Amino acid sequence: MITAEVAREIIGGARRVSVDLGLTVSDVCIEGDLITLRCNATTIGDATIEVERGSSTNATIGWQESDTRWHYNFGITTTGLTADDVTIAPSGFTNLITTVAGSGQDLRLDSDTNQIQFTASDLLLNQTTTFFYSEANNRLNRPVIQSTTGNTSGLRIQAPNATNSAVAVSSVFNTNDADNGKFINIRADGSATPISIRTGDFVAVSFTDAVEKVLRFESHMQ
Repeated sequence: MITAEVAREIIGGARRVSVDLGLTVSDVCIEGDLITLRCNATTIGDATIEVERGSSTNATIGWQESDTRWHYNFGITTTGLTADDVTIAPSGFTNLITTVAGSGQDLRLDSDTNQIQFTASDLLLNQTTTFFYSEANNRLNRPVIQSTTGNTSGLRIQAPNATNSAVAVSSVFNTNDADNGKFINIRADGSATPISIRTGDFVAVSFTDAVEKVLRFESHMQ
């Protein structure tokens, strides 16, 4: 039942209700599965659903034709979200994607500072993950690793475990063909001579230690 505030008429049955001034209702129960806004419109236009919040800012869900997207003026909490493309805007928002409260913000994307921040202790990459950048024949365009604190910057590659057979390797390859090419490796392992610099050829996935030429051994750390 819907009560029209103007004439106090009780309207029931399969009828269309048209009201110019507005309706005041306590609860609405709709048996159908479709609500249409601007149902008589013949051109495109914006539409909004609004929640009155008294002295606080009202909450709205609105469709805007200017960018053909839904807009929410407050955050959304959901147990799952699937999307092809996600645009974070406008600039008045915080421009952040964060995990749930209490997680310590494992991932933070900040367009105001042009930074991607990881506060999680681990970042798990797929096998053969490749990072691309554009050097444009200028070495100054190369990616940089720089500490934000102290007087030292560095990159550490560590072996997957603490056994003597574990190995950590940093490689430079002369081609983007992963199956064939020349390389130079800085290698650390648990042997009596733990640090070595090696070079060699990698041919058609037949790489073994035998094709490496050892250029230098270091038996101790400085």
